[in-house]
Amino acid sequence: PTSTSLGRPRSHTTSGWPANRRAARTVAVSTMAVVAPVQQTSSSAAASSLARSAQVAARAAMPSLHPKGTIDATADIKGSFSKPTGTVTLDGRGLGVAKGQGSKLPAADVTARETLRGTSMHGSAKVTMGGATIEANGTVPLAMTGPMDLSVKLANLDAKLAHAVMPSVSARGMVNGQAKLTGTPKAPRGRIDLAAKGLRVLSGPASSLPPVDITAQETLQGKTMQGKLRLRAGRLADLTLAGTTPLSTTGQMDLGLTGQADLKLLDPITEAQGAQIEGKLTPNLHGRGTAKAPQASGDLRLSGGSIRK
Repeated sequence: PTSTSLGRPRSHTTSGWPANRRAARTVAVSTMAVVAPVQQTSSSAAASSLARSAQVAARAAMPSLHPKGTIDATADIKGSFSKPTGTVTLDGRGLGVAKGQGSKLPAADVTARETLRGTSMHGSAKVTMGGATIEANGTVPLAMTGPMDLSVKLANLDAKLAHAVMPSVSARGMVNGQAKLTGTPKAPRGRIDLAAKGLRVLSGPASSLPPVDITAQETLQGKTMQGKLRLRAGRLADLTLAGTTPLSTTGQMDLGLTGQADLKLLDPITEAQGAQIEGKLTPNLHGRGTAKAPQASGDLRLSGGSIRK
């Protein structure tokens, strides 16, 4: 077993895997303090390497990353490399970055309880950031072709979090969603529901537009996704995109766009040029073919159109 604190190794013992590559091994990472900057330790090279592995991996991908937070994890793994069994638990508190892009995001808490079953992993995981949560429960295969049975729920994701990553963007609105996934990762089946309420940009010309509501209901069918997406912007727009979308660039699509949109939506752009456009658009458009070779048809009608300066 191994018990370590990231930055200051507590103890470190190792034992080799048996020659037949089957083993029972337990790893406990206790109170792994992820801090920035990392303080170098002196002599225990093996323990230092293990203790810093999380930061090394993160900084290799993003050298300017300054992680923060605490992780407690335990793994009891048996079986073989190709069919592992055992349990994994993880608790992360106050996770985030201390400096740079994303440092103003709320700290995240993570919990996971997973059981390895040879060809799959069963359990639950939850991430909390500010008032937002995402939870996943069920079975995930360890191969792209293995069966899955997974439920995912997203709650209270606030659009204002975008400002912490992109300071030039100030927005409001709330996003919620849920998914029930079966089939395989390579050919997923199930249902996805998404609702974004009151989306609005608070700065720039677009701040004068009404809040936008978006709803989506999609059914995964292995190689395609069928359903509809609806966008409403007060009394100015009500548009629906419905039909079949392939899950690959070579699959066939069959989509239709219908509804109505008021050209007053363009006011933030046209008023800056000293013009005002009036009228209503009624689309009846269809998209077929593939993503690489799309085919468009239908009509777009304008009524009551005028331009004033």
